[in-house]
Amino acid sequence: MPDARVYGKETNSVVADITNQIDGIYDYFLDMDSYRKLGLQIIIDGGTAGAGPVGVTVTVHGTVMDDGTVAASCTYEDMTMALFGVANLNAAPGATNSAIWIDNDEICSMLKYVMVRVECDTNADSGDYTIYEKRLY
Repeated sequence: MPDARVYGKETNSVVADITNQIDGIYDYFLDMDSYRKLGLQIIIDGGTAGAGPVGVTVTVHGTVMDDGTVAASCTYEDMTMALFGVANLNAAPGATNSAIWIDNDEICSMLKYVMVRVECDTNADSGDYTIYEKRLY
């Protein structure tokens, strides 16, 4: 039977658009089931200058677990270095950072979920971030 997916059809969304996030760790999940490509753009602002110590740090993780386990309970592997070429995306307090990654090699097509993890550590609850995604069937 032929593949029922319509190739070239895409979805796009703003996964998160957060201002003055309370310090903590926040996970955002993208279900890659039936998608063959992923694009991510991540824009981060480390918050109030001098509020330190770290700012806002983002890492991207993946899992192939497809056994009915809910996204938040899967076991993930950090893929940030493989995807972006750095260990993490970081913006110190008073600074901003932006990165974009397009999955032209269809690396994510074999994943069940992609998790974008954001850690805010500003001592001022002042970190900002926006995560855009685009997935292609």
